[in-house]
Amino acid sequence: MLRLEYVGMTHRGRIRSVNQDALVCAGECLPRIGGGGGSGATVRGNSGLEKPLFFGVFDGLGGEQCGEVASYMAAQTAQSWRPRADRDALNHLCAEMNRRICEFTERNALRTCGTTAAMAVLHDGRMVGCNLGDSRIYLKRKGEMTQLSRDHVLPLYPGPKPPLSQFLGIPETEVLLSPAWIDCGLCDGDQVLFCTDGLVDMLPPEKVSGILAEEKPTEEKAEKLFWNAMDAGGRDNLSLILLYLEGT
Repeated sequence: MLRLEYVGMTHRGRIRSVNQDALVCAGECLPRIGGGGGSGATVRGNSGLEKPLFFGVFDGLGGEQCGEVASYMAAQTAQSWRPRADRDALNHLCAEMNRRICEFTERNALRTCGTTAAMAVLHDGRMVGCNLGDSRIYLKRKGEMTQLSRDHVLPLYPGPKPPLSQFLGIPETEVLLSPAWIDCGLCDGDQVLFCTDGLVDMLPPEKVSGILAEEKPTEEKAEKLFWNAMDAGGRDNLSLILLYLEGT
């Protein structure tokens, strides 16, 4: 049997005045805090995997207020959902998140309002998940780190930050949602990292992998990832969830 230790952190970073990120850890949605949108909030815990557990990070798009609302709306939808390690169930969850955000956008006559998503359900030694946009999921196993998610960005874009080709908040009349899917077994010693681009834009993958390889408690590694990204500039909102799986 596997047990799970988890740490989730979200912060507005050093530059942004509002945190447009949101996250859900084992069904717990971190609250929005004033105008900071959860800035500086941390959640931690441990659990067996007898029951399905949901984890996800969301990075809002479309201006400070709109992005903050979209990401938190997605997180709240996930929090109220009964998790299942099943692709069809997650697909329905994506559709429901998308519908709610699109309705909010139309109701308020907004031009753009959306959020990325990188999420998964863990249950009985298995992880089923998906992503939309450029928030990521990594697996660190036996010294090797692998990106399980797939970035949805427009190819051959000349600028430094290509636009997203998929995210939550796209009307079905424009583009059909097409999540990138993850379905894998889990092993003793595995680490799973969910993160928004506020982490990966500041730290190269080899730096992230090196920190995960250190012989430190999970919370210390999560804090080191966070502070390294902040020390590198902290130019965007930053959210991460780090999971450690241990056999019993």
